[in-house]
Amino acid sequence: FGFTNCPDICPTTLAYMANLYQALPAEVRRQLQLYFITLDPARDTPQRLQEYLAAWPHTFVGLTGTAPQIKQAADAYLVYYAAQPADAEGRYNVDHSSYIFLMGPDGKYITHFSHHMPLTDSQARIVAAAQSPGQ
Repeated sequence: FGFTNCPDICPTTLAYMANLYQALPAEVRRQLQLYFITLDPARDTPQRLQEYLAAWPHTFVGLTGTAPQIKQAADAYLVYYAAQPADAEGRYNVDHSSYIFLMGPDGKYITHFSHHMPLTDSQARIVAAAQSPGQ
């Protein structure tokens, strides 16, 4: 979860995810799909998401929707976010949590981690999940 105008957390987290993805064994990478769900549907159109995510070396799928749909998705994952008041030029920031969620093929939660975790710890969680029956 994030937004394309994010000045720091989102680019850092996307770089972390790209590095993590690259560090995984090929058989595990084949089981993964990376998603980026916007918290700013007013600015993050499908085209904007596509352009933003094209800058990253791995295939991220950008997801957006209406404000109520975004709220429903964020609430389901207990993601905090709040748009800040716009400045005189109409620019605004969206405060948000920065967790990375690992979901199973059935859409159920497996674990989460942060871009602050050592890459090897996150890698171990993903590999363990990929080797678990039913994951």
